[in-house]
Amino acid sequence: MNPDLLNAAFEAAAALFILNHCRVLYRDKSVRGVSITSTVFFTGWGFWNLIYYPSLGQSWSFYAGMAVVAANALWLGLMLFYLSKERKAAASFEKLQRFLENPPPPSPAFVELMKHKPNWVKN
Repeated sequence: MNPDLLNAAFEAAAALFILNHCRVLYRDKSVRGVSITSTVFFTGWGFWNLIYYPSLGQSWSFYAGMAVVAANALWLGLMLFYLSKERKAAASFEKLQRFLENPPPPSPAFVELMKHKPNWVKN
C-alpha cells in the first residue's frame, strides 16, 4: 500500500468519525464538551491539506481530505446553529425571570376597574 492510499484511509476514517459527531449533535441538539475553536482550527487545517496534497501528487488523500473538510464544515454549522438556539432560549428565560421577580405595576385603568366590584362578588 502506498503512502497516499494509507493517508487517504486515515482521512476517510476521520471524515466518518466527524460525521458521527454531527449525528450525535443533531440527535442531542445541544453543544457540550467540545470547543468550537479547535473545530475551526482542524477545519482550517483541512483546507490547507486541500492545497498541500495536490502539491505532493497525493490525489487519494486530496479526495478524502475533501470529505474531512465537508464533514467539519457541517459540524461547525450545526454547532453554530444549536449554540445560537441555546443562547436565544437562555435570554428568553432570563427575561421571564426578571419579569416574575419584578412585575410592572398595574395600569391605572385596571386599578380603577378593580375598585368597582360587580354585585355578584361578595366581600
